[in-house]
Amino acid sequence: MFKSFIAYKYNSSETDVSKINKQIKNKDLLFTELTNFDTFSEGFSCFYDDTFIIESDNRILLKITFSSKTVSNKTVDSLLNDKIEQLKTTEKIDEVSNAVREIYREQLYRECIKYTEPVNKIVYLLIDQHINYIYVSTSNSNIAEDALHLLRKSLGKLVCRQLESINAPSFLSSFLCCTTKKHISEYIVISDYPILTAVDDNSCCVKLDGISRCAQPFIDILSGLSIKSIDMMLLDDLTSEQLAIFSLLIGRNGIFIFKKFKYDVESIDESDTTNDSSYFYTSKMLLIGRYMRLIIESFVDFFEIQDDK
Repeated sequence: MFKSFIAYKYNSSETDVSKINKQIKNKDLLFTELTNFDTFSEGFSCFYDDTFIIESDNRILLKITFSSKTVSNKTVDSLLNDKIEQLKTTEKIDEVSNAVREIYREQLYRECIKYTEPVNKIVYLLIDQHINYIYVSTSNSNIAEDALHLLRKSLGKLVCRQLESINAPSFLSSFLCCTTKKHISEYIVISDYPILTAVDDNSCCVKLDGISRCAQPFIDILSGLSIKSIDMMLLDDLTSEQLAIFSLLIGRNGIFIFKKFKYDVESIDESDTTNDSSYFYTSKMLLIGRYMRLIIESFVDFFEIQDDK
């Protein structure tokens, strides 16, 4: 849960979440399982029992399920060819019209769909009303937008934008080429041996791992390159204890995508399927909310991001 996610800043003056408990249970917005010939379904799902929303400390957690069934054209074509050959033999004919082919194609497609197991994709939405951010648990922008569209339908109106900085790659390059700088902020640090990817003007990609930031070859390699992803650590400002690690991926137009997010969850075992209580979800939600607040506040300053209410 929230191992990868995209952050969105929403306009609190134009987004009313006060009635979400009632709005989310609109039957047209709830997820329903696919049956027979259905190919797609989406909607809000319950966490356990009849619980569709987790709330604590001015934060809200929602769960959305996307379900789809697909059949490849190659599979249908193969079955169709067998069917046509069988028909030719049975009817003792040399050719079959295109119209007949299409009828059989549709029949075979529907049969395949009927017996195809659906693929489900679960996406979580964490609404943090402390800093007016929404975290969508996917690294795919299209899926994130689909999830936000569903939320928008439930709320009636949702005005938001992705956390982004078009200058982020160059800011990071300059930072890494200065050997005296270790901390982005009092909370965010990049290790002495960072794992990163960078690109040049021709989109040629370079990956660095295990090279000291203080080494001249490291600086020489990064000169003129733009950082596309880099591993970071979130520290406790008082004890310098590691709170979380993550990889910041800078997507198209400077969009920030958080990947490989790991944080202190010793008391929360994800492999334990008996966690059918709000504690499991609430604990994760509060940790993500707390840590992301520190990260975003650091990023707003470092990357010079406009973060108006």
